Amino acid sequence: MQKKLIEINGCKYMSTPTAADLWDMKSKDVARACRENRVIGAFKDSSSKWLIPVNTKKPLSMEYIRRLLIGLLRIKNRPELMDVCNSISDAEEVYGYLSDIGFVEMPDELSKESIREMALTDEGMIIATEGGKTGIDWNNPVLILGLIADVMSIWQTIKPLMWGGCKEGML
Repeated sequence: MQKKLIEINGCKYMSTPTAADLWDMKSKDVARACRENRVIGAFKDSSSKWLIPVNTKKPLSMEYIRRLLIGLLRIKNRPELMDVCNSISDAEEVYGYLSDIGFVEMPDELSKESIREMALTDEGMIIATEGGKTGIDWNNPVLILGLIADVMSIWQTIKPLMWGGCKEGML
């Protein structure tokens, strides 16, 4: 099936139905993710339809986001939990996403030592503290880092097709 793309100022965008097909989601769930600012670079056009950059990753669910934010609070309060992590790069990509959607403030360069510099935004704190129990033992560092690994695995498995997306700064 040919995907319909929209080009604006040299950047290619897709509609919510196209993103839904690509990400194996319902169109209404993609639109909800756009409204909740979980789709990086998404905006409404003049006809109030969402346009999504073609190289944008599938958004995380609010439950995953909430679990990650709670995990960040645990790691921030107990930095020794990062000692079991082999590579900071996985955490950097996940928390970079949370920073891009406005839930986390990150230092310029993420390292095990700079975890204490990370902070949840007001909105991130609301997301982290709302709702009931997550069913995760947050005192177990292996489970916390496993959650980060799970998210990275999902992103690696469902990377969207690159249809000649925008260059940095063109959005």
